[in-house]
Amino acid sequence: MLEVLKKYFGTEVNLCKQKDELTLPIFLAVRERYRVSINGISFVVVCVKQDESYGIVAIKKQVAHYEEELQCNVAFVYNTITRAQRDALLRNNIPFISLNPEQIYLPFLGFILNENFKIIIKKVYAQLA
Repeated sequence: MLEVLKKYFGTEVNLCKQKDELTLPIFLAVRERYRVSINGISFVVVCVKQDESYGIVAIKKQVAHYEEELQCNVAFVYNTITRAQRDALLRNNIPFISLNPEQIYLPFLGFILNENFKIIIKKVYAQLA
């Protein structure tokens, strides 16, 4: 994740794992969290596991819980994301970082989007075969 952020935002990217205890439901509190600072702007990223699946309403509530608890902007990090998932997150103004394909939507900082979904999907299917 650090490499992706540095690629697009330069070398002034700092990442530090958060180990503070949160008063959130357990499934939210146990996710890995990192404090990110890019050019003086600080926020927290929350790593979402590949097997987690939530509807957009639930994701919006989760972001609100984290932001209230952490008192800062929050973005979710996904290992992979589909075009439909990306579009749903964008329509609902939910900050996210996708590592594969590289998609970044941080409305408080900036965003980088591309249309390389077909290439990634073909690679994933080839690995499964």
